[in-house]
Order: sequence, then structure tokens, then C-alpha cells
Amino acid sequence: MPKLSIQDLVRNKQISIRRIYDKYADSMLGYVYEVVKDRKLAEEYLVEIFCDISTHFDDNDLEENINWSKLQRFAKNKLQAFNDTIKLSDPGTVAVTVHNSSNMYLDKLTDEQRLVFCAAYYYGKSVISISEELSIPKEQVQKTLKDAFSIIRKTSEN
Repeated sequence: MPKLSIQDLVRNKQISIRRIYDKYADSMLGYVYEVVKDRKLAEEYLVEIFCDISTHFDDNDLEENINWSKLQRFAKNKLQAFNDTIKLSDPGTVAVTVHNSSNMYLDKLTDEQRLVFCAAYYYGKSVISISEELSIPKEQVQKTLKDAFSIIRKTSEN
């Protein structure tokens, strides 16, 4: 059996990554965009994700075992760093995200309701962590979420 040179191995890996990119890049860009809500940032994450694939998966995984769900989990782990950098003490970050989403339900909420709702449901933060980051009582966070749900429920009934 002939030995493959390092250049051949690298070339084969590049071809494998290119095939995966061609197959999944559009879907992955959409997935990442839904998290970061910024086209340029989503493209940067997409490049980073596909660059990191080559170092995290061996050649056999690239050709045989990579599917959408594996890529999605991989991207989710990469995007966790993005979610961890979102601080509620900087309402501008959440406000920009919400503004870019143009969601008719979120548009009906007050700024505080939108901030708390997005922190809880878009960024997965707990009531306690929202309370601590915004320096407001836990009960106020719960009431704000309840009010936000009421508004969303009423809007969806119309």
C-alpha cells in the first residue's frame, strides 16, 4: 500500500472540509445568524467554525460521520462564548438584537419587558441571574416576564 505524503493528507482534508462547507454552509450561516442577529458577525463565526472543524475532527469523521446535527452541536459550543459575553448590564446589546429581529410580538413590549424576556428566552438566563445583572428584585423579574407573556398572548389572539 503506497504511503501518502503530508501534502496529500492535507489536500484530502481540505477537500473533505470543502465538501462539508458546500453542503452545510448556507444552513449554518442561517443558524448562526439567528443567534447573533448580525450578518457580518455571523459570517465571521461561520469562517471560524469551519476553520476549527479541521482541528477538531479527524479525517474519518470528516468523510463519514459529519452531519447537520454534529455541525450544529459544534457551532452551538462555539456560540456559547458569544452568549456568555452578552451582559444585561449593557441593554444596548440586547436592544440591537431585538431591533434587528423585527418581531411583531416583541415590538409590543416595553423596553424593560423586552430586555427581561430576551435575556430569559433568547439567551437562556435564569430569573436569578437576570435579577443580579439588572440589580432588581427577583419578584420584579418574574412579574415583568408574566406581563410580557400576557402581552404576547393577547397579541397572538388578535
